[in-house]
Amino acid sequence: MVLMKSASTCDSVAAVVAEQLLGDILSALHRSGFGSRTRVIRGRSGFDSRLANAGLPASICEVASATPDSTVVIVEAHHQLPAARSLLQSLGLV
Repeated sequence: MVLMKSASTCDSVAAVVAEQLLGDILSALHRSGFGSRTRVIRGRSGFDSRLANAGLPASICEVASATPDSTVVIVEAHHQLPAARSLLQSLGLV
């Protein structure tokens, strides 16, 4: 899978991914118990205000805004951040 950009905040991990990879990524997140903690922001309907409201690092916002056909996947993992980050790494997103 192709990584565009990923980053972590103190309680979430986010990745900018190509739309065609979204199904595989969401399936893996749901199987691992992160489904209810996962948010998807699609670029085709505009990123700017929604990314700012999500509190994502500037690096994610810049990549997402420059790639309008991409999708941002945010996992709000709080105490399970290492497990969420590890899962995204296993999917080739870090």
